[in-house]
Amino acid sequence: MRRTMLPRVLSQSAIELAATAIYEFDEDLTENHAKEAEVLLSAPRLSWKDLCKTNPTVADGYRGRARVALLAAIGAEQP
Repeated sequence: MRRTMLPRVLSQSAIELAATAIYEFDEDLTENHAKEAEVLLSAPRLSWKDLCKTNPTVADGYRGRARVALLAAIGAEQP
C-alpha cells in the first residue's frame, strides 16, 4: 500500500495543497494572536497566490514544510 500511496501523496498538487493549508494556518494563528493582544496588523493578509508571486522564497519554504509533513504522515501509517 505504501508504494502506491507515495507518488500520490508527494505529487506537486498534494504538496501545493498542503503548503497552502500550512500557510493559511500560520496566517490564522497570527491574526488570532494579534487580536488577543489588541494589535492592529500593519499589512493586509496575502492570499497564497499573492505570496507565491511576491515572495517565492517564503512560498518554497512552505512547500518544504508541506513535503516533510506529508512524508511524516506516510511514516506514521507504517506498522
